Amino acid sequence: MVLYRGDHKINENKLQKIISTKKYNIMNHQEIKKHIKDTNEFINPFNTLKTIKIFADYSVANIKNAIIKTRKKNYYLKNINYKTDFQAKLYDLKTASKGDKCIKCSNLLIFNKSIEIGHIFYLGTKYSSQMNAFFLNNKGKKTLIEMGCYGIGISRIIATIIEQNYDKNGIVWPLNIAPFTVSIISLSKNPIIIKAADKLYKDLKCSNFNILYDDRNIQTGQKLKDNDLLGIPFQINIGKNLIKTNQIDIRERKHNKKHITIFNSKIIIKKIKNLINNYKK
Repeated sequence: MVLYRGDHKINENKLQKIISTKKYNIMNHQEIKKHIKDTNEFINPFNTLKTIKIFADYSVANIKNAIIKTRKKNYYLKNINYKTDFQAKLYDLKTASKGDKCIKCSNLLIFNKSIEIGHIFYLGTKYSSQMNAFFLNNKGKKTLIEMGCYGIGISRIIATIIEQNYDKNGIVWPLNIAPFTVSIISLSKNPIIIKAADKLYKDLKCSNFNILYDDRNIQTGQKLKDNDLLGIPFQINIGKNLIKTNQIDIRERKHNKKHITIFNSKIIIKKIKNLINNYKK
């Protein structure tokens, strides 16, 4: 029999360790009536068979004047207290919940969402004993090596980074791990604009920039939307202003800040390098 507070949940892993079995089941009403006499579907810790072991969560001991079901349906007993009215072995059985007190410092337990990207396993001497891996301790005694291992989920790291770096428009890649540093977006089918974008792409490649060149034959709005979704740190937009004023704009994806500059490869390269050096995390 397991006793716990009505607003708590039993941690089945904890319970399995205490009762030293991998298989157990909760008795239904018919099984209770079959194995325990003078009861009508419900049982309690009073006058139970001596063969029935009673386990209780630590929280049960702190309940004052509890209400508990009787063996008769729709009947309850009140003012029930641990030790005074029943005995049980106390264990840590409940599932941890928000607001629980730490057993060491009494601070309240806080729950936060997280993503698991790695594991650490304690192996003890399981493998060192098989490999006869020993060392001499400070007393010169031959002792088995205590082992451990770890693993990092490479694919999970990407998901974790995105989960922590995004906005309503899509991903916002941190500069140091972005798949591309700069994206060049040709915003017109005008041959002059396409030629300028092609030239800038080649010049930036020669300056060892990691570039994504979007020269797809699709609508301007879709290109801009897709590049926001991809989240490349710096976007170079080449459009009609190139023809009108010989200017293009460089946009910081993270801060949505635009920098207007003259279309000149050397000037653009210098500007991007300055933005990278002053990049705010």
